[in-house]
Amino acid sequence: MANNYLQFSEMLKITKPEEQEWFLEELAKLSEDDDYCSPCEAVVEPDNGVSGIWVHTEESGDPGALAEVIAEWQRKFKSKEEVIISYALTCSKPRLGEFGGGAILIYRGKIYGFDGQADAMTKLRQLKRTRAVGGRRSKRERT
Repeated sequence: MANNYLQFSEMLKITKPEEQEWFLEELAKLSEDDDYCSPCEAVVEPDNGVSGIWVHTEESGDPGALAEVIAEWQRKFKSKEEVIISYALTCSKPRLGEFGGGAILIYRGKIYGFDGQADAMTKLRQLKRTRAVGGRRSKRERT
C-alpha cells in the first residue's frame, strides 16, 4: 500500500501580535469544524530575526483552506503583503499520476491557484492549436 502526502512550508510575514492572534484563532476554528481537516500546523517564531508565522505540514494539509484564512487576514487588516504557498503532492511508492504540485498566490484578499500539470497541459493545447493553424516554431522549440 502506498501513502500519499501533500506538503508545504512557508513563513508568513504576519508580525503584529494582534494579527498573529487573530490568524491562529481562525486556523483553530477550521480544525474544530468537522467539514475541514486541519489546514496545517502554525507556529509563531522568528525567521532570521523577523517575527512571523511558520505554516507547514508533515504529511497532509489543506492549502486551499489556509489560503482562505490568509485572504481574510489581508482584507481584515488591509495587508498588501503577497503570499505564495507552493506545495508538493508525493507518494511513498512510484505510482503513476500520484506526483505533482502547485502554488497558490494570495494577493490583496484574492486567491489565484496554479497547478503544475494542468498549466502544462493548457500550454500543450495552445501549442497544438498554433501548429494546426500553420504557426511557425521558434528556434528554441526546434531543438
